[in-house]
Amino acid sequence: MAGVPNFHFIKTQRDGDALVVDEYVFRVRKRVGTKKYWRCHTDQCGVTVVTDGANFLKIKDTAAHNHVSEEHHVKRRDFVQNVCQVVQLFSRT
Repeated sequence: MAGVPNFHFIKTQRDGDALVVDEYVFRVRKRVGTKKYWRCHTDQCGVTVVTDGANFLKIKDTAAHNHVSEEHHVKRRDFVQNVCQVVQLFSRT
């Protein structure tokens, strides 16, 4: 992957954080200071990412993703997250 890939953060069902990079979902493996080390959420996949706050630092392509992207899963989670934000906005009024 050349340059900074397309990435954003989403909330998990348990209100945790997940990272989406080019339609692949990553979960936090460990935290060191402000850095977070993410691993692809598919257990057999070895791709890792490092972020510092909201800044993308690097992706370690030790092995290319060995599974298809989770585009439909990511779009569904983004939709649900957007609906929840709209409901919160209207419930405040």
